[in-house]
Amino acid sequence: MGERRNVGITESLLPGFNSITEKKIFAAFVAEVLLSFIIMFSILDYTSVLSSIAGVISLLAVVVIAVLIVQPFITYTVISAYYKKIKKKKSRQLPEVYLKLISVMILQIIIVAAPLLAIFSGMWVFFTLYGNTLLSGFGGGLFTIFVIALGIVLSVFLEIKLIFSFQELIIKNKGVWDSIRYSYRGTKNKFWKLVWFAFIFGILAVIVNTAINYVFGYNGSQAPTILVYASIFIESVIDSYISISLLVGITDYFIKALN
Repeated sequence: MGERRNVGITESLLPGFNSITEKKIFAAFVAEVLLSFIIMFSILDYTSVLSSIAGVISLLAVVVIAVLIVQPFITYTVISAYYKKIKKKKSRQLPEVYLKLISVMILQIIIVAAPLLAIFSGMWVFFTLYGNTLLSGFGGGLFTIFVIALGIVLSVFLEIKLIFSFQELIIKNKGVWDSIRYSYRGTKNKFWKLVWFAFIFGILAVIVNTAINYVFGYNGSQAPTILVYASIFIESVIDSYISISLLVGITDYFIKALN
């Protein structure tokens, strides 16, 4: 892996927000909007969805299709289009990396979720063997909160450390495991910059979504109405814009941090 120079993370904020007008990136944005809307629409009345096996299977089918078909296309299109725009070079073609993209996505999910899964599994075993008497009361509640918070922190840490995985795969032509490994190494001395970068986009998404739900009065459990559909669509558009902007910004930072 080449040397990485010190680049301010704020340099990549504006490119992230401004690149949506690029044709291929805009196509990826539209696909992201449709994907987000379909997923949110499929769990609109989540009580009925989760109350039957057919509902759970249909929801899982939507998620699987999203991961295996649409999301790799979106991720590849955004990264490759922006790389070509900045460096005037072509990256690997989608057929070459399609299965590897899926593999990296699945590995990321497993690695990031591992701390929380381990903690909740451990707590379940503990409660099964000893009941909840040992962790009852104020002290037990604080300990439980601390353990769960620790799992969340570890998951966020791993998510940030793997943030360059797709760029390593598509731009640097790394393999699946090398993409994960080089991303982990490549974020060294840049971790807090990347945390700040992700924090900005995350807070922006929370504020906007809260405002939309407040305006439309949508709490996630109403019966479908025109206002509910409008709320879901607007939220899908804004969430997708933030998501694509974050991916472009991370790609811009990745490119600028290379000599």
